[in-house]
Amino acid sequence: MTLKILDKLKGFVNLSVRLALLGAAAGLLAVAPSQAREGSASPSADTSFGAPTQRDASILLAQGQIKDSWKAAQYALTQSGPSADLLVTSAKAALARAKSAPLLSKKRWAKRGRSAYAAALELDPSNEEALLGLATFALRAPDDLGGGHEALARYRERLLEASPPLSIVLAARAAAQDDLELALDHYEIALSQLHGDGYIAEYLSAAHRSDNKPRAYTFITAAPALGPCAQYYAGVLAGHTEQSVDTQLSHYMAFLVNDTQYCNRRDVFEGAVDTALRLAGLLPPARLDAVKQQLAQIQRGKLPKSADESSR
Repeated sequence: MTLKILDKLKGFVNLSVRLALLGAAAGLLAVAPSQAREGSASPSADTSFGAPTQRDASILLAQGQIKDSWKAAQYALTQSGPSADLLVTSAKAALARAKSAPLLSKKRWAKRGRSAYAAALELDPSNEEALLGLATFALRAPDDLGGGHEALARYRERLLEASPPLSIVLAARAAAQDDLELALDHYEIALSQLHGDGYIAEYLSAAHRSDNKPRAYTFITAAPALGPCAQYYAGVLAGHTEQSVDTQLSHYMAFLVNDTQYCNRRDVFEGAVDTALRLAGLLPPARLDAVKQQLAQIQRGKLPKSADESSR
């Protein structure tokens, strides 16, 4: 008796999902009727009355029909068994439901989303969407839901092993969506382990847009893996965060002494020299004279060529 009831329930779920798919397909055709007439290959739901597939669930999710997408994904899982792509779609639908769910249901849906991502990654360790999903969840969710920096540490190395590093991809994606705090999180993951000064400019742009220069200054001055060019940016940030004149000057001087390439830009070198002289002018005369002498030595021995001169 119970099995018969379950079969009937599956039929109702299947029918409701199919009706939603018909609506999704109609919506897609309504958006671009000329393309439909011309037989273009624009995505549309399969409107035959078979079992829902991963593609159906993805289309419903893209259409904003989150509940039906979740139902379709769950039905497909029971019929065809788990696959990494289907689990990823299920995770996305669950987390989308968590956003709009009542307070008491949010945790349940969030846990379902995380579990689906974890199952997808276990099934296919190379699935980047699952890895991205888990990393984003770890950054945003509280510790009691499986988030937090300890959880993120489990994925850190795998994020950086990808090419380009997935943390950079996540950062760029978050910045494009104006989720600037999340973008800063991801940039800091990459910059803390990627040696050199790559992506500092993008990181500082996100910090500037989020008006969070103190955070950027604290990070750049503490990150050991950054190259000497970072001292120049630290000097700029020190000025924006009301650090002392001595502190600002020390960053510019460290940059001028240690970075023999000067970020490969003559204007950066000249700007650092001018700023150092201006800052030194605010100090006692003896300090000013010492800075002038040091800068004169740097200019005589290390003045970089301009881009035009280097190309000759």
